[in-house]
Amino acid sequence: ASAISADEVNFSKIETIKTWVSSKYYTPKKHNRYEYDRVKYQMDVIQNQVFAMVPQNPNSLSNVNPIVNDHSVTRNFGKTFQTISDIELPFLQFVHKISLDPKKTPIVVEIAAADGLVSWKVPLAFEWQNQGHLYANEFSSIMLTRFEANIDALLKFDPGIDKGKIITKIGGSCFDILEKEPELKENVDALYVQKLEHFFNPIQHQKFIALIDELLALGGRAFLCADSFRFRFDDKKLLYGLYLALKANRDLYPGLSGHIFRFTQYREEPNIVRNTSVSNVMRPDDNDELETRFLSVIENPDDGSRTVEQLVMHNCFSPEIYQNLIIAYNSMKNNQPGDNQTELKVVDSFYMDVRGNRIESENELDGRIIHAAVIIEKIEKTSSKTKANKRKADKRKAKAREDKEKALEATSVHTENGLFTSSNEAADVATKKQDKNASGKKQKILDRLYKVLHYGGLLTSANYIH
Repeated sequence: ASAISADEVNFSKIETIKTWVSSKYYTPKKHNRYEYDRVKYQMDVIQNQVFAMVPQNPNSLSNVNPIVNDHSVTRNFGKTFQTISDIELPFLQFVHKISLDPKKTPIVVEIAAADGLVSWKVPLAFEWQNQGHLYANEFSSIMLTRFEANIDALLKFDPGIDKGKIITKIGGSCFDILEKEPELKENVDALYVQKLEHFFNPIQHQKFIALIDELLALGGRAFLCADSFRFRFDDKKLLYGLYLALKANRDLYPGLSGHIFRFTQYREEPNIVRNTSVSNVMRPDDNDELETRFLSVIENPDDGSRTVEQLVMHNCFSPEIYQNLIIAYNSMKNNQPGDNQTELKVVDSFYMDVRGNRIESENELDGRIIHAAVIIEKIEKTSSKTKANKRKADKRKAKAREDKEKALEATSVHTENGLFTSSNEAADVATKKQDKNASGKKQKILDRLYKVLHYGGLLTSANYIH
């Protein structure tokens, strides 16, 4: 049994769930016992299913399973993962926010959807039932079969959800999405990708950023999460040394490394590694296929342990790396021919710990760091001409303020006691002078009006009031 309850974890609290699910799940249609029981049942089901996937719940380890590839694929793509709350929550809240407009049909894409542990929540986030569409991409056809089974099971509590209408599965590589679903081009409102990018080499990742740009609609957002540095496994700091050298050389991917990873595992702790060491550290080439494969496994039946040696090739990310990549992408895009009207903007970027909690740290050696996340928005680009005009306008305003201040300081006011140059007194005199001029102009207008009316026989001097 779980040692904690759903209400003790922020992500699975009812109050948190209400920030992203449709209001129909917690608002009774009528004030009667049946309606109160209905919404309570629905929220209980949603909460229990959400809680089953958070890492604070020990039972959530049942959701951590190897990614099963098709028979022709030999690469190891790791495992499915428990909820990474501090990137998944803003994603779900964003989907719900854009769905509040009854005239809008939100378009949502999840890449590397695996077995649907994030995707099942998206239909619940659409405020207006069945008004929205989720495209779920997964490389493995075997995982897509698991995805479909999980979606059916997790959404069966609400028979009103038309899964066939609002969910489309896209098999194969994410780079083929637009070929299979061309209507998604610049039409996606929200994009979610977790635990994928660290498998991409630099060439593939540049292509991936371009794909994000091609998919997102103006104002659309991408929510990305990938593995961060593995420095916690390396007491000799070989990986950190490579990172610093690559960073000093202005490498866009200073977290890219290949190394031999040695560790011990115990049978009763299958997801925990101990006695770790790192050796043979190097930077793979930009076009190398990044892989993790076993080199040796030595079983020790006496204590139920095994010593494992792996070749690990990983492209690790950080908030700074994400920011630099987007800057570089926008610069590259601006240098291409054509009238580019949009660019990508980093809305937020941060580290997270093993429980998916945000870490407010800039220290790459912080042992809590497991993931890096970024939220990217596609925005309308401010043209160079517009930027230049704005700079000129700002300069004119600054010059006008400067001239006004100088004029006030230079104004001399004669009084009975002598000469004063106080800016306050000068301002008072200037104001009085302006009032006097305005009064004189007004009197001249009234005099002209009097003459017209008087000579026209419409007004006598007795009626004229100064």
